[in-house]
Amino acid sequence: MPILLKKWLNTIKEIQGDSGRNSDQVTRLTSIKSLCKDRQPSQHFALHIAKRVWESMESNPDNRFDETEWQAHKAIVTQAIAQMEAEIE
Repeated sequence: MPILLKKWLNTIKEIQGDSGRNSDQVTRLTSIKSLCKDRQPSQHFALHIAKRVWESMESNPDNRFDETEWQAHKAIVTQAIAQMEAEIE
């Protein structure tokens, strides 16, 4: 994984654990936005986020949906991840 991508992932972890320091968050979010400048890092970053969403969906089912609907949502995310991975290769 590129060093720059690791730095941004660490920034996200910091934001998640932040106790509400908004000015720090703005600075961190600005650095994350810089991912949009280069295609390859932004693709890897988006893929990472999509995988984290899928992991969250897998471990924390949403009770607003019945089982069939929830499986359909998970299938969409799975398909999106597969397409993203194919695009990166």
